[in-house]
Amino acid sequence: MTHSISNAIAKWLSRHGAIKADELALYSYAVFNILHTFIPFIIVVFIGFLCDLTLECIMMLLPFLLLRKYCGGFHAKTPFKCLILTVIIQILFMLIGYSFASPCVFMLLLFTSATTICILSPVNPEKRKLNENDIKRCKKRAIQLTCSLTIICLLLLMLRYEYYSFFIGTGMIMVAFTQYPCILAKASKAK
Repeated sequence: MTHSISNAIAKWLSRHGAIKADELALYSYAVFNILHTFIPFIIVVFIGFLCDLTLECIMMLLPFLLLRKYCGGFHAKTPFKCLILTVIIQILFMLIGYSFASPCVFMLLLFTSATTICILSPVNPEKRKLNENDIKRCKKRAIQLTCSLTIICLLLLMLRYEYYSFFIGTGMIMVAFTQYPCILAKASKAK
């Protein structure tokens, strides 16, 4: 379905002279990637809206989207499976963020996730191998973003805004969570 929508948008752009006919496949792919990124985001924010947690969802999803780009992690085999898994994982983590009661447990999970992200990123997918320059660039960005987000979480905790800190941190924890299947798969292959 996302492919049909992407193709229709690219054809519409071509008909209206915004792109050349020979660029149709490239723009169709670009639109597909944009839709594939934002459809789960929109679904989860809508569910957050229904649960009166719109701001909290956005606070969780923004760090996730920012970090995931540079950290890598598990990728489903088909776009539909990816959509379903992404929405399920994001809803579960939204509920986890909402139910954090102990700042100590949160801090432990936050620092464990931040350490994992800084040490192991980027998790290099099998389908799309990164070259050395891309690996260095992604690792640097992952560390910068992780450190910045961790500092923001700590400041919010110190200012007694734990609730908001939990959701930002939950976005980071979710990124680390998506890296674990890849790390475990690599470890089992190494044996």
